[in-house]
Order: sequence, then C-alpha cells, then structure tokens
Amino acid sequence: MAMVMNCHTVAAEHNRTDSFQVPAADVEVLLVSLQINRQMMPQPALILRSPDGEWWLPLPVLVDAKLRLPDGPQRRFNETDYVALSSLAVDTVNFDAATLFMDLQLKPEGFTTNQLNIRHTSRPDAITRSAGAFINYDLLLDHGQGGTGTVLFTEVGGAVGTGVITSNQMWIDRPDAVRWLRLDSSYVVDDLDRIATLRLGDAISRPPSLLGRPVRFAGLQWGTNFRIRPDLITAPVPTLSGQAALPSSVDVYINNVLQSRNPLPPGPFSISTGPIVTGDGEVLLKVTDISGQEQLITQRFYASPSLLAAGLSDYSFELGALRQRYGLASQDYGDLVAAASWRHGLQSHITLEAGAHVQQTKLIGALGGVAASIPGWGLGTLGLGISRSDAGVGAQIALGWERRTQRHGVALRSQWASSDHRQLGIDAEQTLRRLDSVFYSYHINGVGSLGLSWTQQQRMGAEPLSITTASFSIRQSAWGSLIFSLSRLKAETETSSFNVFWSY
Repeated sequence: MAMVMNCHTVAAEHNRTDSFQVPAADVEVLLVSLQINRQMMPQPALILRSPDGEWWLPLPVLVDAKLRLPDGPQRRFNETDYVALSSLAVDTVNFDAATLFMDLQLKPEGFTTNQLNIRHTSRPDAITRSAGAFINYDLLLDHGQGGTGTVLFTEVGGAVGTGVITSNQMWIDRPDAVRWLRLDSSYVVDDLDRIATLRLGDAISRPPSLLGRPVRFAGLQWGTNFRIRPDLITAPVPTLSGQAALPSSVDVYINNVLQSRNPLPPGPFSISTGPIVTGDGEVLLKVTDISGQEQLITQRFYASPSLLAAGLSDYSFELGALRQRYGLASQDYGDLVAAASWRHGLQSHITLEAGAHVQQTKLIGALGGVAASIPGWGLGTLGLGISRSDAGVGAQIALGWERRTQRHGVALRSQWASSDHRQLGIDAEQTLRRLDSVFYSYHINGVGSLGLSWTQQQRMGAEPLSITTASFSIRQSAWGSLIFSLSRLKAETETSSFNVFWSY
C-alpha cells in the first residue's frame, strides 16, 4: 500500500544562505525506492510532491549519490533540507505509483567529478624517538704491479632524538701508504610534514640541475627531500577527463599495456595515472558502462625526471665552508659559501629553476633555467648563468634536447662559458669552458640494448678531451646480465679500452 500523508511544511530558521521559508501548504509525502542512473540507493527515500506536481528530494540522499547540488532555493521538512527535482540536470523521470519506485536518469554533468587516482600510495608513519645504532662496511682487495692493497670503508651511525648521526671513514693499507681518513660526518633530521631534511655537518650542495655543479661543504643544509616520502609522485603524470552516464568500469593502458581496471560511478571523472616509464608514450582509457557501450579516451605524454609535477617545489639552502682534498685529508676546509636553489613545476610540462651563490673569494653567481616537454617531440632544456668575480663578469649557457621512445633514444646537449666565468668551489683553470655530448640508444625486443655516445669537454687551462663509447647490454635473465663496452679516449694521447661486465 502506498503511504500517503497530508502534512504541512515546517517553516524553520536555517543557516544556509540559499534556503528560504515557504508558506505552509499541503504536500504529499512518499517513501519510495529510488534509482539514479541505474544505481539503487541503499535505503528508501522520503520524498515530497507539492500540489503543483513538483518533486522534492532530500538533500542527504543527493549528497550520497554524489549529485551536483544546485544554487537555487531549498525547502525544509522534518528537520531535513529538500531540493527541487527540476533544479537538477534531469534527463528522464519515471515514477510507478503502484510499486513506489522512482527511476531518475540524470545527465553526466549532473554529478560531481569523480577523482580516480591510479596510484598505490602508503604514507610513512610519523617519526618516533627510539634508540639504535648500526655499522656498514665495504672491503676492497686489489692486486697490481705495485703489489697487494686493502681498502676498508666503514659507516657508523646512531639515533639521537628524532635524528641520526653518521660518520664515514676509510682505512688504506697499500705498499706506498698506510693511513686512516675521515670522509664525512653529519647529523640529519627528517621532517615528514614539510617533506624536508635538516643536515648539520658535511654535505653536498644541490644547485639548479641544468647548469649547477654540486660541491662538498661543511655547515648547515635545509631543503626538500622526496626520498623520505616514497609514496609521493614528484614527476608529472597524465590526467584524463570524461563523462560516464551509467556505472562503468575503466581500463587504463600505457603504451598498449594494461595497467589497472577500476569501477567508475556515473558522472564526470578525472583519472590520474601512476608513475610511467621515461620518454614518449600514450595513455588510453577504455570506459565500458553496464549496457556494454564503450568510449575510448587517449592522451600523448612525455615523462622525464627533469620535470616536476604541477605546483610542486624543490628547494635547498646551504651555508658553510667548502671541503678541500676530500678523500686525501680528514680536516681541510676553505672558503665560506652560501647558496640557495629552487625548482618549481609551473605546469605539468614546464619546470622552472633558479639559484644563487656567494663565495668568500668575492664570487657571486646566479643560475636560471627551464625544462619543457612536448609529446611527440621530446624534452627541451635551456640554462643560463652569470658570475661576478675578480676575473670580471662572465656568462654561461646550456641547450639540450632529448626524445625517448619504446625503441629509440636520442639526447643532445651543448654548454658554453665565457673565459671570465667562474663556478662555485672550482679553481679558475678547472672551470668548464665547453661541453658537447651526443647519445643514441636502440632497444632490441627480447635481446637487449645498443648504445652510442660521444662527449667532448674543455676546461679553461687544458686541451679538449673527447670520449667515444659503444656498448651493448643483454637483458636481465635468470643468469644475470652482460654488458660489453668499447671506449676511445682522445686527449694529449689516445687510448682505447674494451670491458665486459657481468652482474648476477
């Protein structure tokens, strides 16, 4: 039996700015089974029908069904807000009075956007205070014309508060020298909330990646550290959008390889894929609704570690003294330095970077650059730098382009600096004047990869040096992998070498 009551609406104060008090009027109250775009609501819904035939649906039901709520007025009944059905993006309405069943078909834009993230993330637990210590070691034995030698590397560490203090040493026992050296010591504190790390002691600077050169120093370093959040995807990933009128399933293919299959409720959707391989490729979504109809959505992409996800920043601030003769002396520090760097994902295909540094020997420098990708074309980079020192005002520039596909890989780069340009922590005669490189790789399905490369560099106080290399690697198997490499070094003299590497 249909449950029909004649009631009066309850006029009550309401804190919503889009609601209003309606005059008391008779309404018909119905307890119905409600289906929206072929999705049955888990519980019967109490709906209203006004004398003019307008249907009113309870707001909580619409929220549970993820409908896009209108900006229009609402009415209140039994402490529940109701929304007029005519204010929704309704396509068809079917109501069976005998069975009290209402079937609504809304347009896809009538639903809120479904965000589907095809990533398996697991945020690390909060860092807790606990005691602990560890020791790592590597022992190297070698034999040559000079005799037999032994080198022992050790790393000792322990937990101190929420940080870890570590120290690395090296013991050398050779016919011409027996000595112990301290390599570096530091105290490190990680901050999960800021995704950053504070390091006190010996550290390596983090300049802009397109032109900067890292140097060793001792002091203070504060900057982002994405390694403490392995669940965080820092590279841009493709995001595809569409609409589904009915409950559906979505298959995600990357380069024609199925990556995932997920259910999809009706309405607009936005799907972000997980990490993808470096290079050029294509993402394809196959959306299949419950009636069997399919729609295909494709998007080209270019993935590169040189790019940051849109809105993501990577920064570092450093202050300390340059480390000198690392690996030769335990305590040798030089000029005071201060440096800062910043990278930011402006868009998914554009990353900007900038940096500045000051050295005690009256050296001031600034760096800037941009990396941009175009699917089907590859990734282009541009870096600019300027310095001011006793040698004057100098400049440097770097241009690069790469494109990697499933079979081919090509990378070109050229870097040039004026004679009066100086780099942080580098002697004048060791400053890089020119650097050119060419790389090509070819992937053979089921066999391995062939690689060819040529690099030529020239420092301020030296003759040009070039290296040409050809390599062939056999794919990983149950017996490991093999790499064959043939290299030719051309400087004041020419030398060639052939190497075979086997790893298991």
